[in-house]
Amino acid sequence: MEIPFWAKEQLRLRQTFNDWITKEIDKYQEQGFQKLFGSKGGHAMDEAGGYTRSFVGAYCLSGDERIPVFMKQFRDDWKTALDKSGHFYHGYDSNESGDYITHTAEAFSQFLLNVLYLDISDEKTIQMVDDGAEHLGNWCPDIQDWYDWDRHIFLSYFLGTKSPYHKPPYDFQTPRHFRVLQIALAAYEANGNERYMDLCKDYCDFWAKWILDAPSDEDTPTHFYMISKEQFKQFTQLEPYKDDWRFKNYYANYPDNHASGQDCVPSHKIKDLNPPYHVLNDVVMTWLEILKYAPQETYKEALRRLMSGWIKLGTDLPSQIAGFEPHCGVHLPKYRDFTGDTSLDREYLSQWSDGSASYLLTGNEDCLIGVASAADAILKQAIQRNVPDSKMGTDHACSHYSNAGTTSAYVAPALFMPVFGGLNVHYGRAPWVNVLYYTGGKIGLPEDMAVLYIPSVDGHSGVKFFNAGTKQSKINVQLINPAKGENLKLLQPPKPENLIDIVVEPGSLGQIIF
Repeated sequence: MEIPFWAKEQLRLRQTFNDWITKEIDKYQEQGFQKLFGSKGGHAMDEAGGYTRSFVGAYCLSGDERIPVFMKQFRDDWKTALDKSGHFYHGYDSNESGDYITHTAEAFSQFLLNVLYLDISDEKTIQMVDDGAEHLGNWCPDIQDWYDWDRHIFLSYFLGTKSPYHKPPYDFQTPRHFRVLQIALAAYEANGNERYMDLCKDYCDFWAKWILDAPSDEDTPTHFYMISKEQFKQFTQLEPYKDDWRFKNYYANYPDNHASGQDCVPSHKIKDLNPPYHVLNDVVMTWLEILKYAPQETYKEALRRLMSGWIKLGTDLPSQIAGFEPHCGVHLPKYRDFTGDTSLDREYLSQWSDGSASYLLTGNEDCLIGVASAADAILKQAIQRNVPDSKMGTDHACSHYSNAGTTSAYVAPALFMPVFGGLNVHYGRAPWVNVLYYTGGKIGLPEDMAVLYIPSVDGHSGVKFFNAGTKQSKINVQLINPAKGENLKLLQPPKPENLIDIVVEPGSLGQIIF
């Protein structure tokens, strides 16, 4: 039979993807960490492993055993370099220069948590994650406080183990603070220490109250100032605040339309955001994972309001986070999987009738026409930009010549779920995995086996296969419930009773419905 369009496009993209990963690992083995990354400093060193963010999903699909070996070797070499640099202190970025939380947490969210979820039982990785997470709730007496348990806020937007900015007026709250909650949640999942979940719930309670008190979805607050109008005026007259870029960046346009004396003021609302609307990514994707362990109805309703207001913003701009997919579309299918709420689907589909998210909401394969091909073109362009001395330059390239491998990690993350067989790119959180595949007792698929995840639209999900090879293939499939708080043991063989078998003849389709 003729190969389906989705299989043809997917196999081409996977080939590009796997070839790139193979070359990157080869390059690392030939040249080593020091030659490739030794000249980097500051946050460039923190984020050195960022280009591997998509390697976990790639491993689940290909079963390439070089990937976990490489990731752990990179972890060890990277930690050695960080220890020598002094930029890290006590397991976390010292952040003495007061850089954004966006960057200081990325050493974890862009790399170390990928290694953790690849092998969540690895004691060395667990220790490194715990070493960073222990600062979040003031559990390390050698480091200044990071969190105010009475006001339920973080003490700074510039968190660090040596940061001098853990004080007002630098204590405004933003969705980016959920990046450090990613570290706390990962530590909880790895070692079960309840203090990390207590912190996650305490901070989510703060956000939930303000979100649910908003008069409408569009008025849902997204940022908070922690000083009054009178305090703000005082700071503008004091050294070093009046000339400090941190203060000016976040308070120069301080609103006057609030009562004085409040210690928490919503400063931005969803309707005030400018495209691209990716500022909500951190809060939504992290809070959804917290929901697995803390399924409070108030959290579900707060997330619904966030998603609803986000969708109502309408037309988005492309960015490295979503590629050509609207940012809310990256998260809406996951929101549905985790909450069971389908009430927002119609509003989304009325604006975006095709693309990866639309497929995951409808199951209509036509929504995917050209999606994987477009991603393949983007990835190839990024690889070309990554070539040293290339006329295309190296900005936003997908390897270690750039800052964090943006394109490889982000090639429209939403597309990975449908066209990569129910596996999503990992960015700081546990991989969004609905199914796992095994061939010959090992994780992964044959390279010529295309697979399409069938979303649960009518209450039943499934997987569709196409065997583009010349030999019969037997595949074992394990259904994963992504909304349950279960650690994925990716490096451990599954229990036979949890597997469903399927045999696919060459040139034929096969299908499993769960």
